[in-house]
Amino acid sequence: MLSAKKVKLIAFEVSKVPLDSLGKKPGDIFFLNSHGYEITKVSGDIMREDPETIFHEEFLARPWKT
Repeated sequence: MLSAKKVKLIAFEVSKVPLDSLGKKPGDIFFLNSHGYEITKVSGDIMREDPETIFHEEFLARPWKT
């Protein structure tokens, strides 16, 4: 569904503490980029920082505009 861009909007949050307890890193969530999704902060700012520096943030992912 992701590769086919069937999902038009994904809202999610990244929080370091719960991820640490699962043995995951914030960057593990950003696999959406490889499926053709642009990730922005809920504020509308484009995600530019290194995902590994995120402590807690809310995001939206939408298919890249072509």
